[in-house]
Amino acid sequence: MKWNELFEKVKVNTAELGEMNDAYGKYERLINDRLTIDDGNKLKVIEDFVDTSNGIATIRNRSFRIKERELIKGPHWDNIKDLLKAIIGAKDQDKESKYEKLRDYIKQNVVKDGDSIPHAAILRLAASVMPDYLCTIAANNDMKNLLNYLEKNGLISNTVNWKGMSDFERSHFLRQEIQKDYNAYKEKETDTNRFRTCCCLLPWTIYEYFKSEDVCCEIEEILYDNYNVILTGAPGTGKTFLAKKVASFIITGDADFENLNGEDKVKFEQQSDFVQFHPSYDYTDFVEGLRPREKKRQVIFERHDGIFKEFCKRAATAMREDADESESDKRKFVFIIDEINRGEISKIFGELFFSIDPGYRGKKGIVKTQYQNMVSGVDEFKKGFYVPKNVYVIGTMNDIDRSVESMDFAFRRRFAFHEITATASQAMLSNIFPEIKDYMDRLNNAIVALDKGGLTESYQIGASYFKKIEGITVKQGQNKYKKLWDIYLKGVLYEYFRGLPNDEIEKKIESLYKAYEGKKKDQDKDDKGEDNDVNKDN
Repeated sequence: MKWNELFEKVKVNTAELGEMNDAYGKYERLINDRLTIDDGNKLKVIEDFVDTSNGIATIRNRSFRIKERELIKGPHWDNIKDLLKAIIGAKDQDKESKYEKLRDYIKQNVVKDGDSIPHAAILRLAASVMPDYLCTIAANNDMKNLLNYLEKNGLISNTVNWKGMSDFERSHFLRQEIQKDYNAYKEKETDTNRFRTCCCLLPWTIYEYFKSEDVCCEIEEILYDNYNVILTGAPGTGKTFLAKKVASFIITGDADFENLNGEDKVKFEQQSDFVQFHPSYDYTDFVEGLRPREKKRQVIFERHDGIFKEFCKRAATAMREDADESESDKRKFVFIIDEINRGEISKIFGELFFSIDPGYRGKKGIVKTQYQNMVSGVDEFKKGFYVPKNVYVIGTMNDIDRSVESMDFAFRRRFAFHEITATASQAMLSNIFPEIKDYMDRLNNAIVALDKGGLTESYQIGASYFKKIEGITVKQGQNKYKKLWDIYLKGVLYEYFRGLPNDEIEKKIESLYKAYEGKKKDQDKDDKGEDNDVNKDN
């Protein structure tokens, strides 16, 4: 991979960039004033920095706890401010030694009731006043993971001994590396503020991109061990989208299936297939069955392969052709079954329960199908049907679907299960309205709170629902988050509570809406805002 290819994949969203430009202006003014902040606003730089909506440094990554913030804002602030000023004013070769003085001072003095400031938070504090010099990622593990990803993908040379660098040196190295390569990528960029804010945001967006790729690696390993996996989770967690990403990652090495081109696009189309189960789906659709056709003005029935058997034929042919290839060069085939629990599993799979077992892949799992006597000619499966060893199956299902109870243990034993949580699905919200994650967090926390929703984490709502805000249009004076609630979220919650008395449902919905909007529990109940219409249709 090359840097320009990576930048294309993680393009900075315009709306988020606009917020960063505003935040960057605040920082620049504060830095130019060398932190001369009056007593009434003495910690503006810190308060802005930990603001989870402005995009600078934190990128909504909540690394500052309230206690840590209060410690910095305490009686040691004047000394901390002087140490920060010293770092800003130092020559490049002296900045780290000045930073070490700040770190040592905070570690030794800024302690209260056993609480202290962690190293990562101190580095973030320095980054908040030097966003042109230090990287916005301060946590040591996150920084190491990102540098590992970059090295693994050939974006930084393996001759660079970044593992031997201090945290401060690593932070500066990555910040300058990204700025250098992004400068070459955007060589015609004339808006210097836009350029700097892009460089400030890019470390986190790049890290989130590689983390999403890492999820693909994790599921890939499960498939190589077990051949079959089911992605489970709450509604809207992007299980189907992730299944396609994993398929693309296994087949082409690139998880971005929507933007494949050339040979990779052809490979993905030929080596993957997709089906969605439903109550009417059966064996004849999936494996094989009789289909009518007209012959000499008469209707006759002929045996036809189902979608899975046809797919396995392609895989078996490829496996035979690839016999002399190295293991890494052999073609792999991925079959996706969406909503796998909505079909009648025993009826659809039939005798394939045996062949699909990870222990019986290949010809040792061969079975005679219901229409085996009608298979003739040079058919790949003339002697019996088996699932080739280069076929991997990914299923998806919602944990809370009532049909989950109908899945028998014989089927469950043949599949590994991998949960996609609502929190994990937030990666898909990286490039839209920053505050949407806060709305999602507040609602999902309330869903599992005993005094509000009282449900389990399986009922938390995934990011796909919140991503719909991108397509919501509002008139002047309307609230897009209220509209998202009314159109997409409220109906799901009503379904969750179906069966309860109506008045109890209404109380729960109202409580969840207040949490979603960030309203405090003891807020004046006579408030005449739009909350009063929460349970009414538009």
